[in-house]
Parts: sequence; C-alpha cells; structure tokens
Amino acid sequence: SPREALRSFVRAYQARRWDVMLRYVPKRYRERMDVDTMRRQFDGEKGDETADMMKKIAAHLDEPITINGAEARMAYDERYEVIFRREEDGWKIADLD
Repeated sequence: SPREALRSFVRAYQARRWDVMLRYVPKRYRERMDVDTMRRQFDGEKGDETADMMKKIAAHLDEPITINGAEARMAYDERYEVIFRREEDGWKIADLD
C-alpha cells in the first residue's frame, strides 16, 4: 500500500539506508540514480532542510491517503503532500513536497 511504502521509506531514511530508499523511487528516476545520488540528495548540501521535511512526513504517517487508480496522495504539514505512483513492482514515492 502507499502507506506501507512511505513507512518503509521513512524508516530507511532514519537508518541512512540509501539502498533501501532507492527501491521506492519511481523507475523513470531510479534508472538515473544510485546509492550515492540518494545519499547526496537526502544527506548532502540541503541535509538540514531534508531532515525537517522527513520529520514532518514522519509525524504525519497516519494522515488519510487518497488513492485514485495508479496515483495516491497524502497531505502533510498544511501545504505539502506526498505523491505516490503504483508501478509493476509496487507503490513508489514520486514527490515528497
């Protein structure tokens, strides 16, 4: 489910398991990414901003998720939302803000 994907993604982030996080990236992005790319994106130059965003997402993991076909959305922190896309191998995190 989208919620299970998000929970796993957040747990992987908290554990700095960039390889696991990569599993939840949509195929169209994953083809251009690797573990180092994930690390730089989530723990690099904007690491503090990313940490704040991930804390907000973690605090809202139980928010309602609206599923519409192969897309799902979960609002968090008033003006942001997580967008999910269902692919052949499960739900992926398409956008976090």
